[in-house]
Amino acid sequence: MFYYDIDKHNEEYEAFCAARDAGRQPRIEMTVGCNPRMILMDDALNAEGYTFEQYFNDPAVMLEVQCRFFEYCLNYLAWDKRMGIGPETVFNLYPDFQNVLEPAWYGCPIAYNGRGEPSTRKLLNEDNKNMLFKKGMLDPFGGIMEKCFEINAFFAKKAAEGFTWNGAPVAAVTNNDVAAATDSPPAATLINPAATPAVNVPVAAANSFFAGTDGPMTVACSLMGATEFCVALYEDTGYALELLDYITENSINRVRALRRHFGLDESPGEMGLADDSIAMLSESDYIRLILPFHKKLKSALSAEGSRCMVHLCGDAERHFKTIRRELNAARFDTGYPINLGRAVRELGPDVTVLGGVKVQTLLHGSAAEVRAEAKRILGEVLPCKNFIMRDANNLSPRTPPENLAAMYETVKEWGRIK
Repeated sequence: MFYYDIDKHNEEYEAFCAARDAGRQPRIEMTVGCNPRMILMDDALNAEGYTFEQYFNDPAVMLEVQCRFFEYCLNYLAWDKRMGIGPETVFNLYPDFQNVLEPAWYGCPIAYNGRGEPSTRKLLNEDNKNMLFKKGMLDPFGGIMEKCFEINAFFAKKAAEGFTWNGAPVAAVTNNDVAAATDSPPAATLINPAATPAVNVPVAAANSFFAGTDGPMTVACSLMGATEFCVALYEDTGYALELLDYITENSINRVRALRRHFGLDESPGEMGLADDSIAMLSESDYIRLILPFHKKLKSALSAEGSRCMVHLCGDAERHFKTIRRELNAARFDTGYPINLGRAVRELGPDVTVLGGVKVQTLLHGSAAEVRAEAKRILGEVLPCKNFIMRDANNLSPRTPPENLAAMYETVKEWGRIK
């Protein structure tokens, strides 16, 4: 098994944090996006052969897999976070339904693919395309959300019983109705509350496991099928816009309800926004057809004048300047191998861009290839400071820890800010 000098890393990381917090950041920062599929889809880490179906339906399996995942990240995956399990470590568990949660809430059937990632089947077709409109607004706590709360209650019960994993206590998502709730952040993004967020969860899972949305167009593509919805945008525009508005209103209603339930600020100063499917649209069609719904979401779910963090996996760079201008974006989390140097310069110094080595290179390349690509990207973005290196986008299961370490060591060596 790969070994990383954890004690040396933590000393260096603490020195980096101290300099950064004092306004003297010495180098580019690095983070990584990954989730428990790292365990489920790796035979070496999942000897029991747990499937996503078991993970979704058995809270004990979800607890075990998440704990293994947190432990694996802390001991073997190197980036700017504290490593190792220490006395301050808490494993913040959360109901996790990967990318199927929001479509399933609308009623899309979940399709399990053995050890492979689950997906959802489309719900709407030409014969039943108005079925959701007839239902009216959905229950924010109904459908698959009921299962989320049941799982969270199981986690809270285990936390109250003093359950630990290799010395680390667990905590459930903060819930006003759960006596075992802790004071740790409710977003379930922190392994160690004192450190930089150690595990990036999808926007839809952040802020109390579902106080967010995958984005109105992305949800519409899940409900109808991507091809069918894109055709509807141009050939049945009135219906497509009605569906987008229905999704947007339900998203607002659900997020507000969950924020109230978890005691969160209903109009925070910063919010997350995602909508990967806009990568299929031209600039003019994004502005004409989708941007009004993004504006509606932001206006309803954040304070006036607030900034937003935008996650877009696809080749959506052409939309960045519009989103910065119209939605006051502060951060762009990218995935597709875009021209990162151009992005950081065009967006300006008050906007942070996250991006980096392709996940395919991290998975299949050699450590030397990873180092070369990381060095190339750093040369492209420096001397700009408004950049954070990360995987592009969401670390693949079975990625060699050595390759991630190679990217991190390259950032430390070649990412110096002058």
